Amino acid sequence: MPVLSPQWMVRWVGVSPGTQNVFRLVKYPVNFKEFWDVKKFPGRRTLRARPTETLEIALVGDGVEPRKMYPLDVERAFKSLDRIKSYVPKWIKETPQATELLLSNEVDFSYVYHGRAIQLKKDGKPVEFSFEQTIIGNRVPHGPERYKEQSSCHAVC
Repeated sequence: MPVLSPQWMVRWVGVSPGTQNVFRLVKYPVNFKEFWDVKKFPGRRTLRARPTETLEIALVGDGVEPRKMYPLDVERAFKSLDRIKSYVPKWIKETPQATELLLSNEVDFSYVYHGRAIQLKKDGKPVEFSFEQTIIGNRVPHGPERYKEQSSCHAVC
């Protein structure tokens, strides 16, 4: 797992929210293993259409312990994604879609950055979310002159 030094700063934390109309029928998933459990938590999901975050989520959903995730087993991650792809009607290409797809009832569960999930609750939207398991995205802060050297990493908690 990446080692985070003091110069790293938290950029975002992702959570798994879902719409309350589904919650009346079943509890919502509070971690990535449950997000992957389509029998216990039936419903449509969405994930980001990029390898960062998504491969880590797929591995944890498949039972890999976060502390044992790196180096990533990419083949296992894609096999894990193959198991749930029929439950993913839309893949998130831009950040706002993570909440828009929930609010438009196109999906029942989504992986959303925590600030967006909290704002939905503040706005009175019918969503719930959990911080039981998250991905923390980090970026080394540099000025524009060092932009090409900017580093990033993810940690699953």
